[in-house]
This record gives sequence, structure tokens and C-alpha cells, in this order.
Amino acid sequence: MSFNVSGLSQWVENNRKEIAVKAVASAKFAKLLIENKRVISGVKTREAIRLMDTDVTVQDGSSCGRNPLGSTTLTEKFIDVKPMKDEQDFCAKSLRNTVFAEFLQKGQAPAEEISSELSQAIMDYRSAKISAKIEDILWSSDTAATGSTGMNLIDGVKKQVGVGTAITATGSTIIAKLQSAYLQMPVVYRTQEDFRIFIGEDQYEEYLVALDNANSFRETNAGVLKGTTAKLFPTPGLNGSDKVYMTRISNFVLGMDGEGDQDYAEFKLSDETKKHYMDFHWAVGVKVITTTEVGVATI
Repeated sequence: MSFNVSGLSQWVENNRKEIAVKAVASAKFAKLLIENKRVISGVKTREAIRLMDTDVTVQDGSSCGRNPLGSTTLTEKFIDVKPMKDEQDFCAKSLRNTVFAEFLQKGQAPAEEISSELSQAIMDYRSAKISAKIEDILWSSDTAATGSTGMNLIDGVKKQVGVGTAITATGSTIIAKLQSAYLQMPVVYRTQEDFRIFIGEDQYEEYLVALDNANSFRETNAGVLKGTTAKLFPTPGLNGSDKVYMTRISNFVLGMDGEGDQDYAEFKLSDETKKHYMDFHWAVGVKVITTTEVGVATI
């Protein structure tokens, strides 16, 4: 027995922000930053990120004199967040003579034609597709790009970092190349708990195959670069790039709205067109704090 679709529309309206934020938060890179509290919410367009650095100067303390040295430096950088959307129309009557007819309610009342099962399935699937697109946007978008692909709304990680700290990886296998690139990163960064090697899912699969061929594959250590303490983070945002980016999670900030009407999803019937509108609206941006602390290598 199907639920009345008008009840679903009310449910989506009441919970619309949760659905849209879920689409953003399901992106792997965004989820990583959220889990590590590297996110600023409530950003409408641009917001300052407060930064602080300080010197430590150790002196001989055997006398009573005082000689203040060094300073604490306060600076700021800015993160830009862009509102984005994905909108589609659905005409329930077009399903009547198809295999999807079972998802239609009896009668000709447009507001009651699409079952809740089909509506929810479409929303869940689109949410997953949007998350995949957001992953690409966070890594590869470029405001200088042309076209209407949605990849020119913000500057992603790759655009911001540029060449970063260029590293030449050496070795005859992907394992050796990753190890070579890792060892060229400053030890002060690579030994930190939140240090990650960001790698495409395609190269990560190649790495796992190389481990297996070397009889070194273990489920428990698949996510750690062999012979090191460095954690690998596979992301679809780097698929096909042959690049790895090495830095600390704390070197990123994710920006979201998440507190207003810019982040919502809705499913409703239009009185004018008698079509169902399914719209997703969200806002997102990313900031690389210090690009010189990002090692970039071709693997």
C-alpha cells in the first residue's frame, strides 16, 4: 500500500535542509573535513578564517634580566562559498504506460499520482549523484573555466594549490613512487596524525594490486602506505589525474551555509504546470590555508 504523495511533500518540506546537507556531507572529502571539525557553517558568500602563528625563542634563564623576543602574528584568509542548485521536473502521467506504472496511484489527481517509494528512490539516488558531483567540484572546479558544467562556480583544491610544493617521485612501482614522494615531505608535516596522502580511487586500486602482487596485502593496513605511518585517502575527485596531494587535514577548511534557506531539498506539485518539482539547493566552498604545505607529485 502506497503512502499519499502529499504527505511526502510535507515531510520533505519539514526536513528539506537535512536532505540537502546530506548530499554535501556524503561527498567523501567533505565528510572527512566535517568529521575532523574543519568546517565553517552559516557562510553566505565569504567569511574570514582567523590564523595565528607564534615564535618560540629559548634563552638562558640563569639571570634576573628580561629580554622579550619573537612575536605572535595574527592574519586572516578568506573562504568563498557559492550557492548551487540542481532542479528537475517530473510528469507523473508519462509513467502510465511504462514498467513504472506500479508506482502510480489510481485516479487522475496529479498530487496523488507518484508514490512515496518512487519519490524517495529518486531523491536518494539524486542525492548520491549530487554528492559525487560535489566531490569533483571541491577538487577540480575553476572559476576561469568556460561552459555550463557547474565546474566554474568556485576554485577547488587543485586550482588553489597549483604546483604547490612540487615533488618528483621515483621508483619502478606505484608503491615505491608513493614512498619516495612521502619521504620528500618535511618530517614536521608527515609525522602528524592528520597527515594524509590524497590519491585517486583508480591509483589506490593500482596500489592494492601492487601490494597483492608483492604478497604484502593485509586488510588491516590497506589504508596505510607500506613501510610508513602515512594514511592514504582515496577520492573520486582525483580520478584520472595521476596526481597525489600530501598535506594535513587541518590545512583545509570546508565552507557551507547549512543554516538558512540556501540549503534545502523539496518535492512539490506545481499548480500551474501540474508537474512535480524536485529541487536541491546548497552552498559549498573549500579553502587551502597554506598551499606551500601541500606536496604534489605525479605517480
